[in-house]
Amino acid sequence: MENEDTRARVINMENQMTQLMTLLADLSNQVKNLTSVTPVSSTMNIPTAPLEVPVVEPVAKGLAEEIPTAIPIVIGPEPPSKEIPTSHFDEENARRLAKIEERLCMLQGYQLQGFDKPSPFAKVTVPEFYKEPEFTRKYDGIGCPKTHLKYYLGKMAHYSDNPPLLINSFQDSLVGPALTWFIELDMEKIRTWEDLVDEFLQQYKFNIEIAPTREELVRVEKRRIESFRAYAQRWSGGSLRLK
Repeated sequence: MENEDTRARVINMENQMTQLMTLLADLSNQVKNLTSVTPVSSTMNIPTAPLEVPVVEPVAKGLAEEIPTAIPIVIGPEPPSKEIPTSHFDEENARRLAKIEERLCMLQGYQLQGFDKPSPFAKVTVPEFYKEPEFTRKYDGIGCPKTHLKYYLGKMAHYSDNPPLLINSFQDSLVGPALTWFIELDMEKIRTWEDLVDEFLQQYKFNIEIAPTREELVRVEKRRIESFRAYAQRWSGGSLRLK
């Protein structure tokens, strides 16, 4: 069951990374498309030639008195058409391009966050005859974090006076999602061993086992499909953690 859960978590992480890389590729294509767009050229002004006024032939004197004199109207060239402003188009494209580049940089920065610089505790003073304990029980994010801290400090009891060594070696007692949490942790915030303990307990505070009270222990009943031996062990385990 534990192997299946771990495999499911790994598959989920791989799917998330695939989606992220697809999004990065789409954004890169959008940037290339925007940079290849040519601005709309302004409309060329074609001057219109003035219209010629027809020449009126002279008429006879008698007829000229009857026909009203026509007033010639000179039609000049059409006013020049207004040019289509290209500055607005360029500014709009520049804003869109800047937004896409900003999102792309944010995504790339998210991928590199926490991996571009070593931990401040990477270089620690190691005792001369130091031998790292073997952690047979590694914490994967399931179970009580306080229990794991007690287990870890018990293994590192000989080096309890060396906080940097405690901090740097803590990752060796983790596995799976818990190890991922430690790697992505902002180590600039960690100044002491107590700071790391607070961050660890805050991350897995919902897994902390709450000790039962006497009233709760009295109300413990045997389950239908539970053997008497299992019921006795469960009751005994609760009594050991009695408040």
